[in-house]
Amino acid sequence: MKVKELTKYPKLFSCYWGNFDAEKNTDIITPEIIENRNKFVAEFGIKQAKIPKTVSDLMLGLSQYNHPFFDHLEAYVTKDGNFVVICSSYGSPEDPEKDDFEFIPYKNKLYSTSTTTYFRVFYTMERVRFVLKTLQSKKR
Repeated sequence: MKVKELTKYPKLFSCYWGNFDAEKNTDIITPEIIENRNKFVAEFGIKQAKIPKTVSDLMLGLSQYNHPFFDHLEAYVTKDGNFVVICSSYGSPEDPEKDDFEFIPYKNKLYSTSTTTYFRVFYTMERVRFVLKTLQSKKR
């Protein structure tokens, strides 16, 4: 069973995280993480995970090797038409990129018990693209 199937919203979590094998990851994906995912959807009014291919390509380009803080990127569309981008980092919360790009810690862990999740709400897809392109241009 995939971990996305443990949430109330399996169609929203067809991402890297959602396709983990639930039985093989019980040490890091706990019932609390599953419940946190459900709360996240409700809190932000998430309606879909579908984002333009250009944005998903930019997200893939920000690998943990170039930008460790922006590991495990996910993007969602809200009922209001906003975009919520999250990342769950094993890195230090002191990473300067967090502040440079205005990502703030989310109150709950969404990826695993050993990561911290950060988020930012964007009001336009153009702004999402701009921030991601800027990040890519700052490859380490």
